[in-house]
Amino acid sequence: MNIRRHMTTTVTVEPIVGEGAYGPVFGDPVDVPCWPEQSTKLVRSFGGEEVTSSTRLWCEAEHERLFSPSAKVLFRGEETGVISVTVHDPGALRQPRLLEVALL
Repeated sequence: MNIRRHMTTTVTVEPIVGEGAYGPVFGDPVDVPCWPEQSTKLVRSFGGEEVTSSTRLWCEAEHERLFSPSAKVLFRGEETGVISVTVHDPGALRQPRLLEVALL
């Protein structure tokens, strides 16, 4: 199944690659095709806190390594951060694995 044709938006992700003397060190920007869902939802962050997210991105699960807690995400001209990442695995169904990324 070709799910990319449904991904109408592209976000730019700067993944964190380490820590330097002045804070996080980011890798090269990567464009990731996705489709956004904009609605308010209470999500649990990587640290376990409950946080309100108004935007979630759905993309192919192969991009999971890019969306770490400290990654920078450029969505519709604004820089934001990642609250949480959830992989939706369809198991035996013939559907693609999807990644749900909740943004700040």
